[in-house]
Amino acid sequence: MESKTTQQVTTEVKEPDNRFYKIRNTGKCLSEGVSLLTEHFLRMILLSLPISIPYALSSAILAQVATNLVAGLTPQIIILLSVFSTLSFLTTIGMLALVYRFVEVRIAGKSLGEQTFKSIYDKKFFGLSIKALFYVIITAILAGIAIGLLVLYSFIGGKEMDLDKTTLKIIGLMLILLVFLIIAIAYRNVLPTVMLQKGSYVRPYLDGFKKGFKKWGKMMQISLLVFLLVGVVSFLLSAPAIVFTFVQSSALTSQLSGDAVNLPDHFETWMFITLLVTQFVTFYVMMVYFSPLSFTYASIMTEEEEAEGAIPMV
Repeated sequence: MESKTTQQVTTEVKEPDNRFYKIRNTGKCLSEGVSLLTEHFLRMILLSLPISIPYALSSAILAQVATNLVAGLTPQIIILLSVFSTLSFLTTIGMLALVYRFVEVRIAGKSLGEQTFKSIYDKKFFGLSIKALFYVIITAILAGIAIGLLVLYSFIGGKEMDLDKTTLKIIGLMLILLVFLIIAIAYRNVLPTVMLQKGSYVRPYLDGFKKGFKKWGKMMQISLLVFLLVGVVSFLLSAPAIVFTFVQSSALTSQLSGDAVNLPDHFETWMFITLLVTQFVTFYVMMVYFSPLSFTYASIMTEEEEAEGAIPMV
Protein backbone atom coordinates (compact mmCIF):
# COMPACT_ATOMS: atom_id res chain seq x y z
CA MET A 1 0.00 0.00 0.00
CA GLU A 2 2.81 2.34 0.94
CA SER A 3 4.78 1.60 -2.25
CA LYS A 4 1.65 2.14 -4.32
CA THR A 5 1.15 5.59 -2.76
CA THR A 6 4.81 6.45 -3.38
CA GLN A 7 4.45 5.40 -7.02
CA GLN A 8 1.38 7.64 -7.47
CA VAL A 9 3.20 10.62 -5.94
CA THR A 10 6.22 10.00 -8.21
CA THR A 11 3.93 9.85 -11.25
CA GLU A 12 2.28 13.13 -10.27
CA VAL A 13 5.66 14.82 -9.82
CA LYS A 14 6.96 13.62 -13.18
CA GLU A 15 3.80 14.63 -15.04
CA PRO A 16 4.65 17.69 -17.17
CA ASP A 17 2.98 20.97 -16.27
CA ASN A 18 1.47 22.12 -19.54
CA ARG A 19 -0.60 24.95 -18.11
CA PHE A 20 -0.49 28.19 -20.04
CA TYR A 21 -0.98 30.37 -16.97
CA LYS A 22 2.02 29.67 -14.79
CA ILE A 23 5.17 31.47 -13.69
CA ARG A 24 8.08 31.19 -16.14
CA ASN A 25 11.49 32.77 -16.31
CA THR A 26 12.40 34.90 -19.33
CA GLY A 27 14.24 32.12 -21.14
CA LYS A 28 11.28 29.78 -20.73
CA CYS A 29 8.90 32.42 -22.11
CA LEU A 30 11.11 32.72 -25.19
CA SER A 31 11.51 28.97 -25.70
CA GLU A 32 7.79 28.27 -25.29
CA GLY A 33 6.95 31.12 -27.65
CA VAL A 34 9.19 29.55 -30.29
CA SER A 35 7.90 26.04 -29.53
CA LEU A 36 4.34 27.23 -30.04
CA LEU A 37 5.19 27.69 -33.73
CA THR A 38 7.75 24.93 -34.27
CA GLU A 39 6.28 21.98 -32.36
CA HIS A 40 3.97 21.20 -35.30
CA PHE A 41 5.95 23.16 -37.85
CA LEU A 42 4.48 21.80 -41.10
CA ARG A 43 0.91 22.09 -39.82
CA MET A 44 1.64 25.65 -38.66
CA ILE A 45 3.00 26.52 -42.13
CA LEU A 46 -0.07 25.00 -43.79
CA LEU A 47 -2.56 26.77 -41.53
CA SER A 48 -0.89 30.15 -42.04
CA LEU A 49 -0.71 30.01 -45.87
CA PRO A 50 -3.94 32.04 -46.41
CA ILE A 51 -2.16 34.96 -44.73
CA SER A 52 1.54 34.33 -45.32
CA ILE A 53 1.24 34.06 -49.12
CA PRO A 54 -0.60 37.39 -49.69
CA TYR A 55 1.73 39.00 -47.12
CA ALA A 56 4.82 37.80 -48.98
CA LEU A 57 3.40 38.82 -52.38
CA SER A 58 2.34 42.30 -51.29
CA SER A 59 5.58 42.98 -49.39
CA ALA A 60 7.75 41.74 -52.27
CA ILE A 61 5.87 43.88 -54.80
CA LEU A 62 6.12 46.92 -52.53
CA ALA A 63 9.87 46.42 -52.13
CA GLN A 64 10.37 46.07 -55.88
CA VAL A 65 8.19 49.08 -56.68
CA ALA A 66 10.06 51.14 -54.06
CA THR A 67 13.31 50.67 -55.98
CA ASN A 68 11.73 52.50 -58.93
CA LEU A 69 10.90 55.59 -56.87
CA VAL A 70 14.25 57.11 -57.85
CA ALA A 71 12.72 57.59 -61.30
CA GLY A 72 9.87 59.58 -59.78
CA LEU A 73 6.22 58.94 -58.94
CA THR A 74 3.79 57.99 -61.68
CA PRO A 75 0.04 57.29 -61.40
CA GLN A 76 0.73 53.57 -61.91
CA ILE A 77 3.28 53.49 -59.08
CA ILE A 78 0.94 55.40 -56.76
CA ILE A 79 -1.87 52.90 -57.43
CA LEU A 80 0.45 49.94 -56.87
CA LEU A 81 1.77 51.41 -53.63
CA SER A 82 -1.74 52.12 -52.36
CA VAL A 83 -3.18 48.70 -53.20
CA PHE A 84 -0.31 46.58 -51.95
CA SER A 85 0.33 48.75 -48.88
CA THR A 86 -3.28 48.14 -47.87
CA LEU A 87 -2.92 44.40 -48.51
CA SER A 88 0.34 44.28 -46.53
CA PHE A 89 -1.33 46.14 -43.64
CA LEU A 90 -4.32 43.78 -43.58
CA THR A 91 -2.15 40.66 -43.69
CA THR A 92 -0.05 42.03 -40.82
CA ILE A 93 -3.28 42.37 -38.83
CA GLY A 94 -4.11 38.79 -39.84
CA MET A 95 -0.69 37.62 -38.69
CA LEU A 96 -1.23 39.09 -35.21
CA ALA A 97 -4.67 37.47 -35.02
CA LEU A 98 -3.21 34.14 -36.17
CA VAL A 99 -0.48 34.16 -33.51
CA TYR A 100 -3.03 34.65 -30.76
CA ARG A 101 -5.42 32.14 -32.33
CA PHE A 102 -2.60 29.61 -31.96
CA VAL A 103 -2.14 30.83 -28.37
CA GLU A 104 -5.84 30.23 -27.68
CA VAL A 105 -5.42 26.67 -28.95
CA ARG A 106 -2.50 26.30 -26.52
CA ILE A 107 -4.57 27.74 -23.64
CA ALA A 108 -7.32 25.21 -24.36
CA GLY A 109 -4.73 22.43 -24.04
CA LYS A 110 -5.23 21.29 -27.61
CA SER A 111 -2.59 20.37 -30.17
CA LEU A 112 -1.91 22.58 -33.17
CA GLY A 113 -1.38 19.40 -35.17
CA GLU A 114 -5.09 18.58 -34.84
CA GLN A 115 -6.31 21.95 -36.11
CA THR A 116 -7.88 22.63 -39.51
CA PHE A 117 -8.56 25.77 -41.53
CA LYS A 118 -12.15 25.69 -40.29
CA SER A 119 -11.16 25.46 -36.62
CA ILE A 120 -8.58 28.27 -36.87
CA TYR A 121 -10.33 30.76 -39.16
CA ASP A 122 -13.53 30.96 -37.15
CA LYS A 123 -15.37 33.70 -35.26
CA LYS A 124 -12.59 33.84 -32.68
CA PHE A 125 -10.05 34.62 -35.41
CA PHE A 126 -12.10 37.52 -36.76
CA GLY A 127 -12.65 38.81 -33.22
CA LEU A 128 -8.89 38.78 -32.68
CA SER A 129 -8.43 40.55 -36.03
CA ILE A 130 -10.64 43.43 -34.87
CA LYS A 131 -8.65 43.68 -31.62
CA ALA A 132 -5.39 43.65 -33.59
CA LEU A 133 -6.70 46.36 -35.92
CA PHE A 134 -7.56 48.68 -33.02
CA TYR A 135 -4.22 47.93 -31.36
CA VAL A 136 -2.22 48.82 -34.50
CA ILE A 137 -4.21 52.03 -35.07
CA ILE A 138 -3.86 53.17 -31.45
CA THR A 139 -0.16 52.30 -31.43
CA ALA A 140 0.37 54.24 -34.67
CA ILE A 141 -1.39 57.27 -33.16
CA LEU A 142 0.75 57.12 -30.01
CA ALA A 143 3.91 56.73 -32.10
CA GLY A 144 2.84 59.74 -34.20
CA ILE A 145 2.36 61.82 -31.04
CA ALA A 146 5.81 60.80 -29.78
CA ILE A 147 7.45 61.73 -33.10
CA GLY A 148 5.55 65.02 -33.13
CA LEU A 149 6.82 65.87 -29.64
CA LEU A 150 10.39 65.13 -30.75
CA VAL A 151 9.97 67.39 -33.78
CA LEU A 152 8.62 70.21 -31.60
CA TYR A 153 11.51 69.75 -29.18
CA SER A 154 13.99 70.01 -32.06
CA PHE A 155 12.69 73.53 -32.84
CA ILE A 156 13.34 74.81 -29.31
CA GLY A 157 16.04 77.47 -29.31
CA GLY A 158 16.32 77.85 -33.06
CA LYS A 159 19.64 78.59 -34.76
CA GLU A 160 20.89 81.15 -32.24
CA MET A 161 21.80 78.64 -29.53
CA ASP A 162 25.36 78.70 -28.21
CA LEU A 163 27.48 75.63 -27.43
CA ASP A 164 26.28 75.26 -23.83
CA LYS A 165 22.61 75.46 -24.76
CA THR A 166 23.15 73.04 -27.64
CA THR A 167 24.81 70.58 -25.26
CA LEU A 168 21.90 70.88 -22.82
CA LYS A 169 19.46 70.36 -25.67
CA ILE A 170 21.24 67.18 -26.76
CA ILE A 171 21.25 65.89 -23.17
CA GLY A 172 17.54 66.69 -22.93
CA LEU A 173 16.91 64.83 -26.17
CA MET A 174 18.74 61.76 -24.86
CA LEU A 175 16.66 61.84 -21.67
CA ILE A 176 13.44 62.12 -23.67
CA LEU A 177 14.45 59.16 -25.84
CA LEU A 178 15.26 57.18 -22.69
CA VAL A 179 11.80 57.94 -21.28
CA PHE A 180 10.20 56.90 -24.58
CA LEU A 181 12.18 53.65 -24.51
CA ILE A 182 11.06 52.88 -20.96
CA ILE A 183 7.44 53.55 -21.92
CA ALA A 184 7.75 51.49 -25.12
CA ILE A 185 9.05 48.44 -23.25
CA ALA A 186 6.19 48.61 -20.74
CA TYR A 187 3.75 49.10 -23.62
CA ARG A 188 4.76 45.74 -25.12
CA ASN A 189 2.61 44.05 -22.49
CA VAL A 190 -0.44 45.81 -23.94
CA LEU A 191 -0.67 43.61 -27.06
CA PRO A 192 -1.11 40.24 -25.28
CA THR A 193 -3.40 41.86 -22.71
CA VAL A 194 -5.62 43.29 -25.46
CA MET A 195 -5.68 40.01 -27.37
CA LEU A 196 -6.26 37.64 -24.43
CA GLN A 197 -8.14 39.62 -21.79
CA LYS A 198 -11.90 39.33 -22.06
CA GLY A 199 -14.39 42.14 -21.76
CA SER A 200 -13.97 45.82 -22.59
CA TYR A 201 -11.82 47.02 -25.49
CA VAL A 202 -10.48 49.93 -23.41
CA ARG A 203 -9.63 48.36 -20.04
CA PRO A 204 -6.94 45.96 -21.42
CA TYR A 205 -4.85 48.91 -22.64
CA LEU A 206 -4.74 50.37 -19.13
CA ASP A 207 -4.23 47.02 -17.41
CA GLY A 208 -1.50 45.92 -19.83
CA PHE A 209 0.35 49.21 -19.56
CA LYS A 210 0.16 49.25 -15.75
CA LYS A 211 1.34 45.65 -15.39
CA GLY A 212 4.04 46.27 -18.01
CA PHE A 213 5.45 49.04 -15.80
CA LYS A 214 5.11 46.93 -12.67
CA LYS A 215 7.04 44.07 -14.32
CA TRP A 216 9.29 46.33 -16.39
CA GLY A 217 12.42 44.27 -15.72
CA LYS A 218 10.80 41.12 -17.08
CA MET A 219 9.45 43.00 -20.10
CA MET A 220 12.88 44.49 -20.77
CA GLN A 221 14.54 41.08 -20.64
CA ILE A 222 12.10 39.38 -23.03
CA SER A 223 12.16 42.41 -25.36
CA LEU A 224 15.96 42.34 -25.52
CA LEU A 225 16.14 38.58 -26.12
CA VAL A 226 13.48 38.63 -28.83
CA PHE A 227 14.98 41.71 -30.47
CA LEU A 228 18.42 40.11 -30.65
CA LEU A 229 17.07 36.79 -31.96
CA VAL A 230 14.75 38.29 -34.55
CA GLY A 231 17.17 41.08 -35.48
CA VAL A 232 20.06 38.75 -36.26
CA VAL A 233 17.90 36.25 -38.18
CA SER A 234 16.15 39.03 -40.14
CA PHE A 235 19.45 40.63 -41.13
CA LEU A 236 20.88 37.34 -42.38
CA LEU A 237 17.70 36.53 -44.30
CA SER A 238 17.44 40.00 -45.81
CA ALA A 239 21.07 40.28 -46.96
CA PRO A 240 20.48 38.91 -50.52
CA ALA A 241 17.35 41.05 -50.96
CA ILE A 242 19.22 44.14 -49.76
CA VAL A 243 21.96 43.53 -52.34
CA PHE A 244 19.40 43.14 -55.13
CA THR A 245 17.50 46.33 -54.24
CA PHE A 246 20.73 48.31 -53.83
CA VAL A 247 21.99 47.21 -57.26
CA GLN A 248 18.61 47.96 -58.85
CA SER A 249 18.36 51.43 -57.30
CA SER A 250 21.96 52.26 -58.23
CA ALA A 251 21.39 51.11 -61.80
CA LEU A 252 18.26 53.26 -62.20
CA THR A 253 20.06 56.27 -60.72
CA SER A 254 22.95 55.80 -63.16
CA GLN A 255 20.55 55.48 -66.11
CA LEU A 256 18.81 58.71 -65.12
CA SER A 257 22.25 60.37 -65.14
CA GLY A 258 22.82 59.16 -68.69
CA ASP A 259 25.24 56.36 -67.90
CA ALA A 260 25.05 53.00 -69.67
CA VAL A 261 24.15 50.19 -67.27
CA ASN A 262 24.02 46.51 -68.19
CA LEU A 263 22.35 44.28 -65.62
CA PRO A 264 22.31 40.47 -66.01
CA ASP A 265 19.43 38.91 -67.96
CA HIS A 266 16.24 38.37 -65.95
CA PHE A 267 17.71 40.42 -63.10
CA GLU A 268 14.32 41.82 -62.05
CA THR A 269 12.75 38.34 -62.12
CA TRP A 270 15.40 36.91 -59.83
CA MET A 271 15.14 39.97 -57.65
CA PHE A 272 11.39 39.47 -57.24
CA ILE A 273 11.84 35.76 -56.44
CA THR A 274 14.45 36.65 -53.81
CA LEU A 275 12.17 39.29 -52.30
CA LEU A 276 9.23 36.89 -52.32
CA VAL A 277 11.12 34.11 -50.52
CA THR A 278 12.61 36.60 -48.06
CA GLN A 279 9.22 38.09 -47.18
CA PHE A 280 7.64 34.65 -46.88
CA VAL A 281 10.25 33.58 -44.30
CA THR A 282 10.10 37.01 -42.63
CA PHE A 283 6.39 36.42 -41.96
CA TYR A 284 7.26 33.53 -39.64
CA VAL A 285 10.14 35.42 -38.06
CA MET A 286 7.63 38.15 -37.17
CA MET A 287 5.38 35.54 -35.58
CA VAL A 288 8.32 34.54 -33.37
CA TYR A 289 8.72 38.22 -32.47
CA PHE A 290 5.20 38.32 -31.00
CA SER A 291 4.52 34.82 -29.66
CA PRO A 292 6.84 34.94 -26.57
CA LEU A 293 4.93 38.00 -25.33
CA SER A 294 1.87 35.83 -24.70
CA PHE A 295 3.80 33.55 -22.33
CA THR A 296 5.34 36.57 -20.59
CA TYR A 297 1.81 37.92 -20.13
CA ALA A 298 0.68 34.56 -18.68
CA SER A 299 3.60 34.59 -16.25
CA ILE A 300 2.87 38.16 -15.15
CA MET A 301 -0.82 37.38 -14.64
CA THR A 302 0.01 34.31 -12.53
CA GLU A 303 2.48 36.31 -10.43
CA GLU A 304 -0.22 38.94 -9.86
CA GLU A 305 -2.76 36.29 -8.85
CA GLU A 306 -0.38 34.67 -6.38
CA ALA A 307 0.75 38.04 -4.99
CA GLU A 308 -2.87 38.88 -4.25
CA GLY A 309 -3.31 35.55 -2.46
CA ALA A 310 -5.72 34.24 -5.04
CA ILE A 311 -5.77 30.72 -6.39
CA PRO A 312 -3.28 30.45 -9.29
CA MET A 313 -4.90 30.46 -12.72
CA VAL A 314 -5.19 27.08 -14.42
